[in-house]
Amino acid sequence: MRASNYVIYSKPACPHCVKAKQFATFYGVSFVERDITQDIDALRVMKLHELGTVPQVFKDGHLIGDSQEFIKHLTEKRYTIVTEDDEVLERGLTMEEAELALCRHINLGAEDSYIGDDE
Repeated sequence: MRASNYVIYSKPACPHCVKAKQFATFYGVSFVERDITQDIDALRVMKLHELGTVPQVFKDGHLIGDSQEFIKHLTEKRYTIVTEDDEVLERGLTMEEAELALCRHINLGAEDSYIGDDE
């Protein structure tokens, strides 16, 4: 199971919302559901990001997108940041996330880090 902070903004009777939640459950991703028809703060987040449709999925406060983008996010290959000594620094990253994380670790002094496949 991937441990992350996912939030799915949804509303009742939304088939795409149901699909996003089903995929999250199938892939073992825990999430918090925020109903924009009942939660004024959830509606404010949607308006702040100028999002007009649901579902909208965020991970650790960053927008992933609608149900299609979320499914793509869940099903694409994952990578790990590893040191030359095989110490795992981060895992479960998309290639884009891995590239950014690698730069961050190199800037923090882990020059011997590289991107490896998640197993």
